[in-house]
Amino acid sequence: MELDISLVLAFIAKQQNERGGFPSYELYPVVKPDEDWSVIPDDSPFITANILCSLLQVNNEKAQQIIRKGTTYLSALMEYGGYWRFWPLHSKQHPVPIDLDDTAVASYVLTKAGYTLNNREILLSNKNDSAYFETWLKPNWQLLFKSPLLNLKLLHNYYATQVTVNMGDFDFSDHEPAVAANVLLYLGEAENKECISRIIDEIKNGNEPLQFYPDAIMLYYHIARAYAGGITSFIELKDTIAERLLKRFTGNLNENDTLLYLMAANILLDFKTAVSLAGKLIDYVALGSMYPDKWQCLPYFCSKNRNFLVGSPAFTAALFAEAYTKLNAAKS
Repeated sequence: MELDISLVLAFIAKQQNERGGFPSYELYPVVKPDEDWSVIPDDSPFITANILCSLLQVNNEKAQQIIRKGTTYLSALMEYGGYWRFWPLHSKQHPVPIDLDDTAVASYVLTKAGYTLNNREILLSNKNDSAYFETWLKPNWQLLFKSPLLNLKLLHNYYATQVTVNMGDFDFSDHEPAVAANVLLYLGEAENKECISRIIDEIKNGNEPLQFYPDAIMLYYHIARAYAGGITSFIELKDTIAERLLKRFTGNLNENDTLLYLMAANILLDFKTAVSLAGKLIDYVALGSMYPDKWQCLPYFCSKNRNFLVGSPAFTAALFAEAYTKLNAAKS
């Protein structure tokens, strides 16, 4: 099916604000079951970075314009040494500490755009005793000597977010494969073999902890994206993940799952397998009510207790642009 991707990119550009960021939207399905999605006052560096990451795959001048504007925004929000949060410092939302998920995706996008960052050594050291990347950047004695100013900032983060920690929204020992895969996308394979091996074992054994993502498809998308970005060991998961997607998405489709379909299509195209199913999913979305300029906000990120969901219509659109571009490349 031949489509005009410029209409999708125009929608994304319209969502981007003057600073270059993209808003995130919130939904509280448990505590506010009668309320719909509402825009959050603060733009999200994480949502913005993921949109830009998808558009890196799109060979189009409008996409490049969005990326240039977005990287300026990410650069402006960078905290000391090259670090980010899900929402900016002094956000009107719940205070959240610096984390590896946001930092890694933002860093990946910026380095692809030609920026130079100096955060790799610190990120590589943020692992637990099992060599698994932890979600939150924490103060520690080692960091005290490597970067005392950053360590002081992290100590402030730690105490400033204790109320949120005590509410059960997160713990400073959090770690999960969906986050670690994003970190690997940025840091690469060479120094992270143990973490990669543990992720592969978790997926193969069906032991997939999901703390801040509501569906395993998000995890598989991050893994496939990391594989396409150079984590070649993840090829071991190709057949396992493809089999699960084929089993899940060969029945009746539902437009409320559009984001999952687009992620699944990207996964299959990154792994270069079951391309026909990827095409079917993309065609289904293209024939639905969202294409080309009525994209909806769908869940991408969540709180640990699942009472809070975050998404972005621009991210849904960007996933479509990414998948459609890859499908055309696969056909050529």
